Amino acid sequence: MIYSIFALIMSIIYLLLDRSKYKLFAIGSSSLLIFFGLSFDLIDHPLMQVFFKYIKPHISYISFLYFYIASLSLLIGNFLVFLFYNRNVYELEHRKYSSVKLKRIFYFLTVLSFFGVSLNMLNVFRSGLNLGTLFINPRYYEEVFGYNVIINYLYFLNIPAILVYIYIRKIHNDSVRFGKLFVFILIMISFLHAIKYTIFDTILIPGIFYLIVNKKTKIKYIALGFSSLIAVYFSFSLLVRGGYFDNQLLNIGAYILPNYYNLMYNIETYQSQWAPPYNLIIPDKLQFLMPKEFIVNPGVGSSYSINPSYNMYTSLDILYTDFNLLGPLFLILIFAIAIFLYNKKNNSIFYCYILTFLLYNFNMGFYVYGYIKIKYFYYIVLFLFIHLVSKKESKEIYS
Repeated sequence: MIYSIFALIMSIIYLLLDRSKYKLFAIGSSSLLIFFGLSFDLIDHPLMQVFFKYIKPHISYISFLYFYIASLSLLIGNFLVFLFYNRNVYELEHRKYSSVKLKRIFYFLTVLSFFGVSLNMLNVFRSGLNLGTLFINPRYYEEVFGYNVIINYLYFLNIPAILVYIYIRKIHNDSVRFGKLFVFILIMISFLHAIKYTIFDTILIPGIFYLIVNKKTKIKYIALGFSSLIAVYFSFSLLVRGGYFDNQLLNIGAYILPNYYNLMYNIETYQSQWAPPYNLIIPDKLQFLMPKEFIVNPGVGSSYSINPSYNMYTSLDILYTDFNLLGPLFLILIFAIAIFLYNKKNNSIFYCYILTFLLYNFNMGFYVYGYIKIKYFYYIVLFLFIHLVSKKESKEIYS
């Protein structure tokens, strides 16, 4: 267990360096490295062999070297947090926003999201399905539910609506009529998509946004939120998406460790690869516009070579594809941008969302590189629009 122990020691160092109140930089760093270390230590364990349906990656010094480069990059990133993160930023930006306009936007987004989920469910019922199909054949249910892209993106407005509500309550300290009821429904409708990541988005994105805009959050509320998320994950895994193992703890590992074995296969099979970094920044649904030689679909070759049932990949996979062994150094840039945004956000709802976007995807990096999901770019454009249209008239700013 030498690599797991090393990762644990580094995680303690990350926690000590992370000066942010809720340690989101250190948590994301630790999860990324600890699961990497565990994958090395457990690769020969009998329970892991189910992941290697076609081939088992042969591990050489290159994979180990990549592990240590990743740990060093995360160390540098957290050291930047220690040096430059300012916990005492004086923020006044909320004075520029109109509470009335923000409330109207909240209600408008809520209605659109309800409209979207209603149309999706109507298509489910028209197709002869019902909610029972979600438990019996979730993949088919998911396809029928999300049949129309435009309607689906109306449905996805539940998350921006929740964020606007949080901003009104915590920054403007204002009430929203029926707000709690609407937010509860907006969270619950995420379960109707039958996709774990939709639920994670709906719980974790508002959770991180809440931590960013609220400086008085108590640890017990964070613990309660985390416990609720774990309960949701276990329930959803058991009742809907299941897994190979009878033990749900092993099924959690089954959603994580194979991602690192796909990474190892990629490293050991394509040791000299380099690619233009377009696929690090261009939204996934728009990459077809780029010349094919410029876009490398991360993880697909490795995951389907090992076991098509476990076809996800960590953020470290796409970084290796583009920058080879230097890939983890890209994480330092993410740290730097996030620190800059925090110090300069001045309670801007747009900056607060961008910071949430960065921290959320960084903390989910052990599972997937999410920065290129077009859904999040959709939210970026939306929050820029909200930032612009919600401003008070100049004569009202200091009233």
